[in-house]
Amino acid sequence: MKVTRKYVFLILITLITTLIFSPKPADALIDVDVALVLAVDVSGSVNTTEFNLQKTGYVNAFKNASIYNAIENNNLSVAVTFLYWSNNQQQIASGWSLVTDQASSIAFADLIDATSRPSLGGGTALGDAIEFSGSLFSGCAINSEACNASRFVIDVSGDGVSSAGTLESTEGRDAALLAGNAIKPGVTTINGLSIGNQTVADHYINNVIGGVNPFHINVSDFDGIETAVLQKIGREIGVPQGDPVVPEPATMLMFGGSMLALFIKRKFLG
Repeated sequence: MKVTRKYVFLILITLITTLIFSPKPADALIDVDVALVLAVDVSGSVNTTEFNLQKTGYVNAFKNASIYNAIENNNLSVAVTFLYWSNNQQQIASGWSLVTDQASSIAFADLIDATSRPSLGGGTALGDAIEFSGSLFSGCAINSEACNASRFVIDVSGDGVSSAGTLESTEGRDAALLAGNAIKPGVTTINGLSIGNQTVADHYINNVIGGVNPFHINVSDFDGIETAVLQKIGREIGVPQGDPVVPEPATMLMFGGSMLALFIKRKFLG
């Protein structure tokens, strides 16, 4: 059979199309803008009323239109999980969920709302909470697809300075919170929400937050939690300012395929 230039061109176009539009492999990653761990203090200093104020603050934040509209309008995808911590103990209250719009944001809020206070120790082990939170990123997955996140953020809140835990140092400061150790591979940023006086706020500023563009919010008591949580999550899922717009891989591949096809056409068909 005589192989014509047109025949070669059609074969190559078929191969290019197959590469571009073939299904994802079974072990494909799911791209998310941010993987977010929400770590909430349930140590002995947090009473039942204060616990409920914290939980309600997170529930209402994800049911707030300013949050899910920001996510939906900016085409963001947020992988998020929620946990409680106290002494050197932590409990995952809600596993990884994908929030992309109003429905999924409200669904995640309902998962938080369904949680109850776990029976954990009474101490405040911030370092253990951060260590545990960071370990969760390696298991971030949505529908068995591992998260490929642009940012991995730990969001830790509490009402006291570190006073307990397996990582507590002899100087009374949590070793995991010291500047050189706070950010480890796989963690982009640690943000903090402190509840209490200036001593607690300073502890979070000096020992808790770290990484890329971290921030800290302080409220004097639990009555201010809901507003603070809404502000904090809004900043964490917001569109970064000044970042360049990078085409998605599929878009780049299609563009490259088009250029290759144009070259082949000119080369073989004139």
